[in-house]
Amino acid sequence: MELTAENYYDNATSFDYMSTSLYKDFRKCEAFALAKLNGEYMPVMDPTALLVGNYVHSYFESEASHSAFIEKNKDAMMTKSGALRAPYKVGDNMIKCLEADQVFNNLYSVGEKEVIV
Repeated sequence: MELTAENYYDNATSFDYMSTSLYKDFRKCEAFALAKLNGEYMPVMDPTALLVGNYVHSYFESEASHSAFIEKNKDAMMTKSGALRAPYKVGDNMIKCLEADQVFNNLYSVGEKEVIV
């Protein structure tokens, strides 16, 4: 199976590629990790932290990627009045900090951005 942006978060992909999160789940409790993998148990999770992280990542990937991410997730990101929700404002602050950080910019300026490895 080839790992792609479309299947990156799928449970089926985890059978071929073990993520750090899955490895940590197995270290904690093998039965729990296997139940998650098989779709027998799905813990209730708030996806906000993951979405904010992806919001920041998409910004540095490309303008097109960031715009596509916002369009795809605007219901989760925006209030009814169209304002950005607080966690994403924190994401904007993260972006500003990273843009101003010379070490980050020196390290991040080389190589391909946001590639699946």
